[in-house]
Amino acid sequence: MASLNRLKTLKSGVVLSIIAGCFVIGASHVALANGDAFFDGQEVLGETEFVFFGGVKDEDGNYLGAAKVTVDVLEPLLTYENATDILGRYRSADVGRVMIELGYPVDPSKIVVTVSKEGYTQTRRLKRSSPRTSKGAFEMDFVMAKNKDKTDTAKK
Repeated sequence: MASLNRLKTLKSGVVLSIIAGCFVIGASHVALANGDAFFDGQEVLGETEFVFFGGVKDEDGNYLGAAKVTVDVLEPLLTYENATDILGRYRSADVGRVMIELGYPVDPSKIVVTVSKEGYTQTRRLKRSSPRTSKGAFEMDFVMAKNKDKTDTAKK
């Protein structure tokens, strides 16, 4: 009788261990800091229509993480915002696909890309791809200047 009770206890312990292991493995995939999995862009199958990618640096060539890159489409009125990663790199949503799905042609002249970061001012926009590009990935880099502090200008 005692060995039968030990066997039941052993079986229930193994079952509980398996359930706990499955929970830990499943939760580790979903539970990321600050819900990062929720904010990751969904990969859309098919060919890319029109996306922007590139980097943001300061005037000294240092990468600027957490800069806000804004893609404004003038017709139809759409706005997409992305933050740069720690290496100052960004990739926008596929604005071309959205425009086509809404029944509008992709016209790069109606798309404005800007970057902002607290304490910095955008000084240069470097368009690395052909301005005639209306399909695919369009590379655009930015250079930001650190804002002068009022106390610094008063000393000079």
